[in-house]
Parts: sequence; structure tokens; C-alpha cells
Amino acid sequence: MQWKNIALVLMGVIVGCAGGAASSAVAKHPPTVPRFQHMCLGPSMSIGGINEDVEEAGAAGWELVTMSDGIVCFKRPVF
Repeated sequence: MQWKNIALVLMGVIVGCAGGAASSAVAKHPPTVPRFQHMCLGPSMSIGGINEDVEEAGAAGWELVTMSDGIVCFKRPVF
């Protein structure tokens, strides 16, 4: 009976230590939050119009986010 109690206590200590080590490892490497640059363009003044502006921005790595009343807004990740 006494050996069972000692074994249970030792098992609890081992599991507790392993859990503590795992939680401290997680705390050292918090998840990163994505960061973005933003850019908005007003009504297009170019000969090609808004399509040309959007295509140029896309080629430069910008992602179209919204478009309203001739204004287009883009985002792209910051590395």
C-alpha cells in the first residue's frame, strides 16, 4: 500500500514537471501577428484608368482590399 502511494506521488511530480517545461517552452515563442502596409489611390488620372493602376499595384505585390467611388485600397505583408 505504501509503495503505491509513493509511486503515485512520484508520478504526479514527473507529470507536473513535464507540464511546467512544456508551458515555459510555449511562453518563449509567442505567435507572431502578421503586419501589413496599406495604400489607397484616388480616382485614376492615367490613360489606362483604374484597371491599369490595379494591375500595376498587383504586380508590385499589393492585394486589393476594397474599392469604392473610384478609390482603391491595397495591403501587402511586411517581412
